[in-house]
Amino acid sequence: MTENDVTFFCERCGTQLSAVDDIHICLCQTCQKKRQETKHSDESFVCEICGKQLHAMGEISQGICNVCKGEIIKKIR
Repeated sequence: MTENDVTFFCERCGTQLSAVDDIHICLCQTCQKKRQETKHSDESFVCEICGKQLHAMGEISQGICNVCKGEIIKKIR
C-alpha cells in the first residue's frame, strides 16, 4: 500500500473525506457546520452525531441521543 492509497473518513459520521482541509481536521463539511452551529447556540448539550438537543441524563452522559445510539447498535449487530 502506498501513501496515495490511504483513505480518510470523518471521525463523527464516517463519510469519506477528499478535501485536504477536511482531512486535516478529520471532519466532513456537514459535521463542521454542525459543530459551528453548536458552538454558537444557547443549547448546552447536543448529540454529537445529529445535533439534536439532549435532555435525558443517559443521553447527556454518552453525548449522543437514543435514536443515534440505536442506529449505531443496529450497525454493529
